[in-house]
Amino acid sequence: MPGRGFQNGEPATNGGKMIGEIEPVEGNWYSNLEAGRDFTVLTVDEDAGVVEIQYLDGDVDEIDLADWSELDLEISEPPDDWGDSLDRDLVGLNFDD
Repeated sequence: MPGRGFQNGEPATNGGKMIGEIEPVEGNWYSNLEAGRDFTVLTVDEDAGVVEIQYLDGDVDEIDLADWSELDLEISEPPDDWGDSLDRDLVGLNFDD
């Protein structure tokens, strides 16, 4: 259902918020309505003024906090196959270091 998602493990809605009213929260999923892409927030670095995001296809990007407020976003649910993407990304990594 559009507008439904999870915030800190609890269901959340965007509540009809306007552009710029949705804050970046690590671990939350968002839909960029203009670009038609869903992504999760990996980190929010307020000192550097950037939000690091990862798209479902594995691409990682950074968004300036100033630009974040201009995005047409909606909180969304994590995709069903997101865990599978993470598993594929972890294959071959050496965690003994």
